Amino acid sequence: MTTPNAGHLLGESRAGIKKGAFLLALQRGVLLLIILAGALFFIPATLILLNHLNDALSQIDSHHKEAKVWDKERSDLEARAAGAEKLTEDLRQKEKDLQTQVQAQTDKNKALADEQAKLSGQLAALNEAVKKLTAERDALAGEKTAAAKEIETLKSASAKEIEALKADLAAKTVDLGKFQGAVDSLKALFAELKTQLGGSESYLKTSVEELKTLKKNNDLLAAETSRLGAELRDTAQQLAKAELLCDKAQLEKAQLLFEKQKLSHELSLARKEGAPPPASAPPSNEAAPASVENPPPKPPEEPEPAYPEAPIETKVGAVDDKEGIAVLGAGQDKGVLKNMQFTVLRNGERVAVLKAVKIYTNHTGCTILSREAGKEIQIGDSATTKK
Repeated sequence: MTTPNAGHLLGESRAGIKKGAFLLALQRGVLLLIILAGALFFIPATLILLNHLNDALSQIDSHHKEAKVWDKERSDLEARAAGAEKLTEDLRQKEKDLQTQVQAQTDKNKALADEQAKLSGQLAALNEAVKKLTAERDALAGEKTAAAKEIETLKSASAKEIEALKADLAAKTVDLGKFQGAVDSLKALFAELKTQLGGSESYLKTSVEELKTLKKNNDLLAAETSRLGAELRDTAQQLAKAELLCDKAQLEKAQLLFEKQKLSHELSLARKEGAPPPASAPPSNEAAPASVENPPPKPPEEPEPAYPEAPIETKVGAVDDKEGIAVLGAGQDKGVLKNMQFTVLRNGERVAVLKAVKIYTNHTGCTILSREAGKEIQIGDSATTKK
């Protein structure tokens, strides 16, 4: 067996080093090709996800601005409603004051009527007294006539008897004069009472006219109160509509946030699988998910409401087809619950289906779930929970 020399060993060592370097370079090239192929496969998907994320962020900002505008409109409507309520309270107070004045005037007129009845009674008594005195005067006149006849009969009697008869006649004439004076006094008193009664009648007529004027003012006040009540109901429906729009905007915002979390989750999955994030990607204001294994939670499903045995019947008070909302004229006072569904009818035909989302005392804000083809909801349409 021959021993290799040093030159032969050095040549073999150099050949081994060159072969190892070639294999190492070949491995690095293959690895680089694998990395480039992976990057070319995942970069487009990552860019698409980032574009979706930017679109979602733009929509969130837009809806946030709209929500601020709706909040301002709702505040204005609340201020108008408060002013209308204050004006209604003032009008009610004025109505109470007018009713008090009417009652006082009525009591005063009643007292005047009682006084008039009393004066009428006194006048009737005076008339009876006048009739009695007139009868006595007529009786005295008859006696005077009889006395004159006796004088004519007794002319042939003695002078002494004639003087006695004259004296008797003079006495009776004096008595007749006294009765005539009493009758004249009663007539004067009767005229005075009649004058007073005429003044009372004039005052009573004036009071009746004032009472009619007060009644007319009261009717005008009642009409104004009714008009303000209608405006207050319209304002309340507009306020409910604005709050419903705000709730809808908040719901859409929550859905967009959920979509954003879902996109962030998918982006984290893409990063986990090895695709490098692009250098031009904008920073996100939202925190990344805690782990890939914990996806964002889904919104909780709301429970189905319990419908009453007797269907709830009401009318459509306001509608906005563009926003997909409507306001019904029944609320907590009729037993309406959240998520109840109402069928809108017109002339017995189905028009649309609504879902209660905001319940108030006497009206309800709804979203439009479905609508029959070619039909639109109108104010005054019937709505019922009857299936």
